[in-house]
Amino acid sequence: MFTYVYRARDWQGKLVSGTVKAESLQQAVQRIRDKEYFLIEIKERSDSRIIRNVWNIGYGSSVKTRELSVFCRQMATLLKAGLPLLTSLQILKGQTSGKVFQLALAGVEQSLQEGSNFSDALQQYPGVFPRLMASMVEAGELVGLLDKILEQLAEHFENELKLREKIVGAITYPLIVLMLSFFLLLFLFYFLLPVFANMLHNLQLPLPFATEAVLQMGNFLQNYWYVFPLAVTLLIFGGIKALKTPEGGLWGEKFFLLTPVLGPLARKIIIVRFCRILGLLLQGGVPLLQSLQMAHKSSSSRILAAAFEAVQSSIRGGSKLADPLRITGIFPSLVLEMIAIGEETGSLEDFLAKISELYEQEVSSSLDRLSTLLEPILILLVGVILGFVIVSIFLPILTLLNGL
Repeated sequence: MFTYVYRARDWQGKLVSGTVKAESLQQAVQRIRDKEYFLIEIKERSDSRIIRNVWNIGYGSSVKTRELSVFCRQMATLLKAGLPLLTSLQILKGQTSGKVFQLALAGVEQSLQEGSNFSDALQQYPGVFPRLMASMVEAGELVGLLDKILEQLAEHFENELKLREKIVGAITYPLIVLMLSFFLLLFLFYFLLPVFANMLHNLQLPLPFATEAVLQMGNFLQNYWYVFPLAVTLLIFGGIKALKTPEGGLWGEKFFLLTPVLGPLARKIIIVRFCRILGLLLQGGVPLLQSLQMAHKSSSSRILAAAFEAVQSSIRGGSKLADPLRITGIFPSLVLEMIAIGEETGSLEDFLAKISELYEQEVSSSLDRLSTLLEPILILLVGVILGFVIVSIFLPILTLLNGL
């Protein structure tokens, strides 16, 4: 029997807390729900570690994008087949394997049974269901097209997954090559180099500059081996901390967008996410200003976030969307012209979808080219470094052999 500490809200919305004894976390949750409490947080008293032992389903917990994609797709299919919303949710809850997602669906089910709208129930779990999803569902409920909205959400999550997998696939091989090269260099400097250094010292040969430089570098790494990992660690953590600040993040993004190859690629990814989400929300009937707010947050761009107030004020003042977006410096003239045409023709959401598709193809092509270019460049670079070290070590020995 375990003791669990919980926080919840009663039927009047008042915050309550207490303890409950149960054989498992699921049993504890059920006992709390039997009291007609809305659960916010529960954890085992003996261990306060988050995620595995803390069930903070309202705030902080998250589910995989793949789970959301599958859920939206299956829910849309069941609704199209004529099943009621609550029945569809109960079926999917039983098929869900993720514990966090399953518990969140149980909470949504309870809210629906109590008479809440589906969108309101989703909003009670912001750490599980993104705000974009709740807003789209709300729009779908208003116009009576919930199944179509869920299909659009499923497609959005699937596109996000494809983009993420494409990025990961493009950087995986270069990272593996860099790691293997790093360990190979460590092996050379820590194990082979001392042997050759002693041999060259015993032979008392005059050493070329390259050999002397390699030996000095190896000697430094052997005596002060902790300096390199410490410097790298401090640089990484310092950089991450600086980038988390509003000013540092904004400066870092501006600098990154100016870098060759990677800068244009990052700009295209921002455009894809912003236009796709904005178009999706407008298609669902969400107002423009509310759609813009969610679109710029979902794009994860600090530049768009910094310019959002100005963009919002301009639109409220009667400006077209393309004009204030121009000041961000992210959107090229082609995108701005397509947005302007979409506004003039009253089909902005369609043009945003076309922009998203166009730049998504460009991102895919750019990632393929980047991966193709990086592989030979990294292999060549590693070969040059290793070749320089090996030639520098053997150069005095070859000179001695030629003199015999």
